[in-house]
Amino acid sequence: MTSFKYPRDMIAPLKARWYEWARQESEPPALPSDDKLALLLEVAYHASYTADERRGTQFRAVVCSPDLRETEIDHPLRIDPPRSFTPHEIMRLAPAADAAKVMLTVDARGDVPLIWGFCNGADMQLTVSVMAPGKLSVGRNMRSLVALEDGRIFEEGERLGVFQSVIEALAEATDALWDGVKWPGGSWSPQVNYPAHLHDVLSTIRKLGHGGTVLVIPDRECQSLSWRQLVKIKYQCEDDSVWPLLRKSVFQFDEDSPGRGAMEFQYAEDKARRLLERLPGLTAVDGALLLTDRYRVLGFGVEVLAQTELETIFLPDGTSRSVEAYGTRHRSAFRFCAAYPRGAAFVCSQDGSIKCVRNRDGKVTLYE
Repeated sequence: MTSFKYPRDMIAPLKARWYEWARQESEPPALPSDDKLALLLEVAYHASYTADERRGTQFRAVVCSPDLRETEIDHPLRIDPPRSFTPHEIMRLAPAADAAKVMLTVDARGDVPLIWGFCNGADMQLTVSVMAPGKLSVGRNMRSLVALEDGRIFEEGERLGVFQSVIEALAEATDALWDGVKWPGGSWSPQVNYPAHLHDVLSTIRKLGHGGTVLVIPDRECQSLSWRQLVKIKYQCEDDSVWPLLRKSVFQFDEDSPGRGAMEFQYAEDKARRLLERLPGLTAVDGALLLTDRYRVLGFGVEVLAQTELETIFLPDGTSRSVEAYGTRHRSAFRFCAAYPRGAAFVCSQDGSIKCVRNRDGKVTLYE
């Protein structure tokens, strides 16, 4: 007989993961009590089944005090008076916050948790995320530690969500971006900030409604023939203007930089964002968008030529599915990753879902 899991069942694995990950921090933030955690998770879970004008509720909430210092919370916007953290109130407020960028801020210190505003991030605080009915994840910043889906509990590493897939696909470039920068800490994580640009691109493609595919390869292999023979690029480009701008911008956070915080660094980041904003539109052309992990644009209108005898793909829990269960975009992504294991493919469907395809030890694996 199947035994279903519920929000309260997430508490024990969350506490184990939370303090294990916090072990190297000098002052790890304490979690709320078990009863308060259960209340927060159950409210979020029930909110996931609400809808406003047929629009499903999606949100991220960060549990933090409104008394946090400016260095600990990113651009808070306060609501006066605060609202109760209930499924109905979440449903009403969620459309005001793009879940990919903005979080609801929740004060859990009183008897009744209160939504006191919005923010772009809060340093190392507990986050609760809902992206689909019955799908709940908890963690810190954008890192999921424990997830509930289909009545099952997934701990970190067992269920790699889309944003975690983006972080992993860009890990090498993220390390290179911050090489030599002495970051003193703040309201967000370097490991989250850089991949967030790609996640923004994917979220915009989803909002445009036409669907699209983004193929990502390591920048160090941009001249390699190993992937070039697998694709046909209809509109070839060679634009690497984003990387030097982002590389310049991170030095605004270098504690040893004489010009730390200077406007020129912020200008570089703003210009990089504007360049990245043009990428989603390129996926409206038939074919995929091809990027490197340093946001170098190699082309669009890309057709995957790779031919592999691939009959099944795998999910993170080890179960398999027939490739025939998926459409053209997904099957092209499967073939690309099967033939080029170092690549990643992100598929945005017209129904609004975003999926990631990776090659794990020879197994083409799909992450949602």
